[in-house]
Amino acid sequence: MIGIHYAQRQTGAALLIFFLILFTTSAAVLLRAVNNANFGLAVANNARQEMVLAKQTLLAFAMNNGELMTGGTPGRFPCPDSDNDADGLPNLPCVAISRLPRRIDTNTGGPFYISDEGLENGQRFWFAVSPAYRQNSMVTLNSNTNGTLTLDGIDDIVAIIVAPGDALAGQTRHNNTASNYLESTNVGGSSFISSLPANPTAFNDRVLPIYRHEVMTLVTARVVREIRRVLDLYHPANGNTYPADEPAFQAALAAAAPPLPTWFTANSWNTVTNYAFVNTNSFTLNFVGCEIEYTVTFGSPDITRDQFSCEVSP
Repeated sequence: MIGIHYAQRQTGAALLIFFLILFTTSAAVLLRAVNNANFGLAVANNARQEMVLAKQTLLAFAMNNGELMTGGTPGRFPCPDSDNDADGLPNLPCVAISRLPRRIDTNTGGPFYISDEGLENGQRFWFAVSPAYRQNSMVTLNSNTNGTLTLDGIDDIVAIIVAPGDALAGQTRHNNTASNYLESTNVGGSSFISSLPANPTAFNDRVLPIYRHEVMTLVTARVVREIRRVLDLYHPANGNTYPADEPAFQAALAAAAPPLPTWFTANSWNTVTNYAFVNTNSFTLNFVGCEIEYTVTFGSPDITRDQFSCEVSP
């Protein structure tokens, strides 16, 4: 079993870094889709590293969205920066693909920085987000919400970072036109490719996806913390035991005081959460669309899980 120690709630960069170290996948996994054959010739090593860092930062933002943004929901990502102006902020309406925001203004009173890579030469990263996972979306978002982007035919991707290579024949820079930076179907911001075998000299994008299972590995852990808070108050108030079954569990969530966060109910997390009573001092949780089973034990600071990622184990 994998043990996780949850610190008390904090704000700011320390919280984001703490949870990111605990939950985000290894750099090797993060890089597995950055596989353009010309990648090593097209960009410096620090640009590859910056793509990974940008992905990690976006994952941290998504998991802590409920605290960082007014009316926020864990799992949501910023819209692209479509006007490419000096402030580097996301823009509304949320377009299919444009620049990765440099920063996001949060409700904590300070900016959340993402990436300045490519700022000096006009080749900032480009960014696309599935509609349901966008900051301005009103669609229900929980562990069962599919990503709608694809990469090389692989689906269930919620966001994609693209690093443009040097300008190719027919591309004119610097401007705000995707086709002057990106190639083939990547321009559309929905169906991405990482190479163009039929004409490799006409393609030099580098593509890094964020899969639903990566997002929900983080977000379900966040949800478990909230449920545990409620049930750890329920336990001593109800004969030193956790709810005996699923109906009692649902009733405990509905009657929680203080209540669960607004985003929990608004995004129907109770409908995708499966509760199982183990004994008076222990219960398990799993979520539709996520393969992790979490175990909570009363009085223990640790929450265990049977696998690291929401992704189906091989």
